[in-house]
Amino acid sequence: CTTATFEGCPFLGLSAFGKQDAPLFFGRRQETLKALEGLGYQQLIHPQKSQRTSEDKYYRWLQIEGNSGSGKSSLVSAGMLPLIEQGFLLERTGFANWRILGPMMPGKTPLEKLAETLEQGLIDDATRRDSLGRLKRLKEDTRALAFAIKDFKQLDSAYLLIVDQFEELFTFADETERKQFDALLAHALTDPECPLFLINTVRADFLDRFEYLPQLQTAYNDCCKRYFLPLISGQGLQDIIEQPAKLAGLDVSEVTTAILNDAKDEIGALPLVENALTLLWQQRQDHKLSGKAYQQQGGIAGMLSRQADALLARIDQAVPQGKLAALELLLRLTRINDEGRHTRQRVSLSDAIFAAGN
Repeated sequence: CTTATFEGCPFLGLSAFGKQDAPLFFGRRQETLKALEGLGYQQLIHPQKSQRTSEDKYYRWLQIEGNSGSGKSSLVSAGMLPLIEQGFLLERTGFANWRILGPMMPGKTPLEKLAETLEQGLIDDATRRDSLGRLKRLKEDTRALAFAIKDFKQLDSAYLLIVDQFEELFTFADETERKQFDALLAHALTDPECPLFLINTVRADFLDRFEYLPQLQTAYNDCCKRYFLPLISGQGLQDIIEQPAKLAGLDVSEVTTAILNDAKDEIGALPLVENALTLLWQQRQDHKLSGKAYQQQGGIAGMLSRQADALLARIDQAVPQGKLAALELLLRLTRINDEGRHTRQRVSLSDAIFAAGN
C-alpha cells in the first residue's frame, strides 16, 4: 500500500470521464497526443523554415471515431481538453487561448442544444444570456454560427466546439433542425475569418450516414481530419487499473492479472473494467481489492450481470410488476433502427416516468 494522494474512489464505474476527472485518466496518453496532431498544421514548424507553404494542410475539424464503449468521450474531455487549455496546440494552430464550447450532444433538437451551448460558452454573465434569441437567429440564417463566433473574435483566441455522440444527428434528430445544423457548421468551418474549431465523436458503425449531412459531406475530405480510436493496449489497461490505485493508496495486486485476462481483445471492455474496479473498491478491506471477491462475482461481465439482477429484484420488490416496467423504460431509452443498430436515446424525465408506468 502506497501513500494516498487521492480521497475517495479513484474509479468512475460506468460514467464517462469529464474534464474534471483528468487527474484520474490513464492508459490513453499516446492516443491523446496522436489525436491532437489532427488539429492545425499537419507539419510542425521547422526551425529553419521561416514561412509556411501551401502544401501545409491546416485542419479545424477533428473527428474521433471508434466502437461503442471505446472511450471516445473520455478521450476528448479528460485527455485532450486539459492539454488544449494548457496551450498544447499553440505551435500547430497559432492560438494560445481557447474558449471551449460544450461538450454538447445533438439530441432530438440540435439547434436548441447549439443555442444553449453558445450562450453558456460565449457569455460569462448568466443574466445576459438569451438562448431563445440565439435559437431564432440560428434557425433564420446559415451564417449565424460563424457570425456569433466572429462577434467574440479576439486576436489570439480560438473557439472549440465539442459535439459528442454525433450519430444522434443520424438516429433521432429532427430532420429540419439537422439540415440547418449541418449548414451552420459547414459555413462556419469553411469561413477563413471564423476562428471556430470542431471536435466531434461518432460511432464507427454510423460513418455511412454522412449523406444525411450534405453540406458537411461536401467539405468532409478537405476540412475534416479523422482519428480512429483503437482498442486500448494491454499496457493501457494495466495503467487504468494500477495508476488510479496508486493515487488512492490501494493494493490491486490480487486483481490486476485476472482483469487484464478478462478484458483482453474485448470490445467495450473499458466501462466493464471501471465498473468492476468500483465495486471491488466498495468491498475493499485494508486498502486492498480482493481477488477472491472478483472471481466469486464472475469477473468483469459477471459483476455487471449481478448488479443488473440485483437492481431488477429490488425494483420488483418495491413496485408492482416492477420488472416489466423496467423493461419498458429500457426499451424507451434505446433506439433500434431497421438494420438492428442500437443507440442510446435520451428522453425527458416525464416521458421516462410515463414509459415506466409511473
